Amino acid sequence: MAYPDPVYRQWVLATWEQAVQQAAATKSTIEPIEYQVTCKNGEIRSVIVSGSILNDCFLATFFDISARKQVEKQLSDSESLFRNLFQHHSAIKLVIDPTSGSIVDANKAAVQFYGWSLDELKTMRIQQINHLSQEEIAKRISQVQNREQNYFEFKHYLADGSVRDVEVYSSPLVVQGRQLLHSIVHDISERKKKEAERERLLAAIEQAGESIFITDAQGIIQYTNPAFETITGYSRSEVLGKNPRLLESGIHDRVFYRDMWQTIILGHTWKGRVVNRRKDGSEYTEETTISPVRDTTGKIVNFVAVKRDISDSLLLEAQLQQAQKMESIGRLAGGVAHDYNNMLSVILGYSQMALEKVPAGSPVHRE
Repeated sequence: MAYPDPVYRQWVLATWEQAVQQAAATKSTIEPIEYQVTCKNGEIRSVIVSGSILNDCFLATFFDISARKQVEKQLSDSESLFRNLFQHHSAIKLVIDPTSGSIVDANKAAVQFYGWSLDELKTMRIQQINHLSQEEIAKRISQVQNREQNYFEFKHYLADGSVRDVEVYSSPLVVQGRQLLHSIVHDISERKKKEAERERLLAAIEQAGESIFITDAQGIIQYTNPAFETITGYSRSEVLGKNPRLLESGIHDRVFYRDMWQTIILGHTWKGRVVNRRKDGSEYTEETTISPVRDTTGKIVNFVAVKRDISDSLLLEAQLQQAQKMESIGRLAGGVAHDYNNMLSVILGYSQMALEKVPAGSPVHRE
């Protein structure tokens, strides 16, 4: 057997000679030394060499550890790979001791998100980060260990005192016989904020006095609010999946509806008055605004119609106009009567004067 290269060969000879001299001087065995040797076929193998001195002879033992070294290398490579995956993954990752809640390890994303250094995180417990009580945390840990649940939503404290909404995927992990928990954390604060805004918007729409419905890009109804049911008489279940033309009264011609549709499919908002028909057959007039809704690419995906029933307002307006008309007629009649009364007063005055000048028994007086 030969050694891989001259420099290494010199090192092997030197260390071996030193080990032999020490063993001879102390009359002891040579402690095992690991070397690499090149076999006749050119293969390099790892061996452990030990030996002992017997009288004037030296007994050397070679133990081939190539297979073990290969396994160790594979394990080392695998550990390095998974360590890199853990440390450099963009997701926030924590390794937690389920018994104490101690944070055993954290990756770079966790350090950046929470604001504590890695050393600081590894001295903390999950109870210092999680917004729940210790009892609730223990309950969640138990659920993960028993594989009853692996997804949770929490509020986590950051180093600066702020609180973030997070979702956590957690699973049991065994490392060298030690039971641990591997948790992947996602910041969902922005998503929760948008969900809250959407809920407030939906609540406002649900409680609005105006009739509101939403259709898809083909005009099929996908949503109606309670006011729609109150005004039209149709329940939500009766109109979902149907076209709004079921409300048409027949008052408007096809050109009217064609112009309306052309306006909104071109991306413009249509405003106008529409006479529709309720479920019971009665007609009503609405002030209507229909607007297109676009997705992030600019494509129209929905239409939103906001409609206000103005039937009562129109009736009151007509009644007011009628009252104003009657008032005008009354004023005109009063003016005519006043002028007529003035003329009668003159006639009566002169007649009275004439009576005073005509004898009472005269035929003219009687007339």
